[in-house]
Order: sequence, then C-alpha cells, then structure tokens
Amino acid sequence: MSTPATTEPHRGTTAATPNSADGSAVWLAERALLGALLHNPHRTTELNPWLHAHDFADPAHQAIYTTIGGLHDAGQLHPTNRSTPQDGQRHAITQNVLAVRDALRTQRGTAGVEYIGYDQLVELYQAGSAATTAQYIRYGRMILETSIRRQLHTWAIHLEHAVTAETDHTPLPRAATTRQLAALTTQALQPNELAINPLATSPPPNILDTPPAQLPSKLVERAERHLIHAVIADPHPRHTSLLELLHPEDFVASTAHANTWRAIQTLARRGDPIDPVTVASETEPLTSDPSQRLAARDLATMRTPPHGDTHRAIATVARSALTNHARRARLGIQQAAADRRHTLHDALTTVHAIGTELEQHTTRLARVTQPDQPSSIRQVLDGERPAVPAIPLPVTRRRAP
Repeated sequence: MSTPATTEPHRGTTAATPNSADGSAVWLAERALLGALLHNPHRTTELNPWLHAHDFADPAHQAIYTTIGGLHDAGQLHPTNRSTPQDGQRHAITQNVLAVRDALRTQRGTAGVEYIGYDQLVELYQAGSAATTAQYIRYGRMILETSIRRQLHTWAIHLEHAVTAETDHTPLPRAATTRQLAALTTQALQPNELAINPLATSPPPNILDTPPAQLPSKLVERAERHLIHAVIADPHPRHTSLLELLHPEDFVASTAHANTWRAIQTLARRGDPIDPVTVASETEPLTSDPSQRLAARDLATMRTPPHGDTHRAIATVARSALTNHARRARLGIQQAAADRRHTLHDALTTVHAIGTELEQHTTRLARVTQPDQPSSIRQVLDGERPAVPAIPLPVTRRRAP
C-alpha cells in the first residue's frame, strides 16, 4: 500500500466533537470511507447521488467529504487504481491530500470547521485506502442509516412542536411537517442492492431539543373537573359529542378523572341515566383504590351546572391532551430511532405507526372544539335512537393529507 510522504508535524486525528460519535463504529466507517475517496476520488460519483455531507456525524468529516467532491468535479484530484505503478500512486495520493488540505484552508469546501492538517488526512487515507467497492458502499450505508436515525430524532421534535401549535383553541398539525415526516418514514435502505434511496436532500432545520410549553397542571386539573361536572349536571348539552371524541387517556391531570370519564362513557353507551349516583356506581368497579376515582361526596356536588366557561374548559382539556399525545409520540419515535437492535426498516415502520396514531389523535381532538354532526351517543341521550349495549366508540378515519 502506498503512503503519501509526511511533510508536516503530527497534529493528531480529526478532533472529536459532540456530534462526531468519536470511537463508534460509524465514526470508523466515516474515516474509512473518506480514506477510500482520497485513494480513488472517482468513487464520489457512485456515492453523491445518495450520500450527502450532512449524513456524516463529524463536522470535520462533512467538510472533507464536501471538499473531495468539489475538487473531483473540478478535475483537480488524481485517480489511482491497481495498475498504477507504486511511485505513481504515491505521487497521486500525496497530491490529493495536499489539494484537499489547501482547499480546506481556503474554506473552498466548507467554513466553521477547525484546522484539518496534512497528517490528519494521511491518517484518513490509511484508514480506508485498502477498501474494496463492496466495503466502501457498506460504509456509506452505515453512515446513511445513522444519519436517518438522527433525522428521525430531530423530526420527532419538529412534529411535537408543529402538532401542538394552537390557533383559536383548535390544535391542528402543520401539514408541511407532517408530510415531511411521512416522506421520511416511507423510504428505507435496500440492504441487498447497491442502489440506495436517499431520505433527504438537505438536513432538517436545527431546533432546540426542548418540548413545547405545557399548560399549568392546576389549570388542566380544574378544566377536566369542570368538564366532568358539566356532563354529569346536564347529560344533554350541545357538547354531548365529547363523550365520543374525548377518550379517558385524554384526561392527564388525574387518574380519577380518566376513570370517571370512562364510567360516563359506559353509561352513555348503554343509554343509562348519567347522574352522581350512577357515575359513582359505575366507577367503583374500575378500581379498588379510592384515590383513583372521584369521591362520592365530590360527585354529589355535581347535580347543578358548574360556574365558568365550559367551552374554555373543553379547549384546555383538548390542548392538554394533544400536548401529552405529541410528547409520547416524540419519545416513542426517538426510542425507535435510537434502538440499534432493530433494523432501520423496523424502526421506520414503528415511526410511521406512531405518526399515524398521532395524526388520528390530532384530527379527533380538533373536532372536540369544532363539533359537526350529532354523535350516536348524543342521539341515544336525546332519545333519537334506541340504546344498544356495548356499542364500541367509532374510530376516527385518517384525513387525507
């Protein structure tokens, strides 16, 4: 193997950064791939259609990959192959390393990256100069797969922020972000072929890894209590469709609220009266823990309508529920993306299922503050149709994007 001559003092390997995954398998793959490209820059023509600079975790490696590609396109790098004499290989590799170093110095390939010296580039060359076509394609796949997992982690944050955006008390997803996540999750690597589909042509925008602001817990608790009170006091209000649209898991402030709502839904399905007595009777079998259901004395105070704005309470409960569903979706997506025990295809399948479920929650909760047709439960309560025991709650169909 030919090695370029050393012309500068040793400055160590490329500096590790918080994003470099220094010492990991993908970091080694990045180094080996860049070394293979220094040995034969023509390989960039096979990689560029599906592997991009932002797919490298290490910013220094991003800069080197961009620079090699730019110099090769400009015809300023020298190819080598097994038939090239050893002296010719040594000269070509040395010229390639010098050209990349000089281009990085003048920031022709990138900006904002620490100094990358000659000896660092030589180390990269030595890491991958002997790589065969099958090997460097495999390295590229490893880099791309890790990039996709990072993108999924970032898009989960974007999705949470977008879905919890609120306008006039109606939580709706931003269509663009939803479509981007859907596109990201419908493509996967082809493990048995050389052709690989890229998942993104540009990196996702940076965003602080902070969750959206949540409503104060006391505010949510009061809103849930107000809503339960309103339904028990008047089981025939204009908001009766809430009994279908709001699920027990939407009540996040208290398990007692969730169990009480579940009991009210059961009574409504059967067409039974909804009042403090029946709600208490239906709630008690759900749990033996008194702290997980509303006390009978509390239910007894709910015979008369509550004071306050019921519409605002509904909007608060819906917004709190959507924020909780979005947070759980983000955590689920990030966990699936980070779990290397499962293939990328399996991770993408999981992410797609989570995204679809979140979209269904978003559609359902948007209807909470914008009721349309009378629900079947409301028709039962209003006497417009006979009660049918054990009617399952209808599943909201997913809206077409």
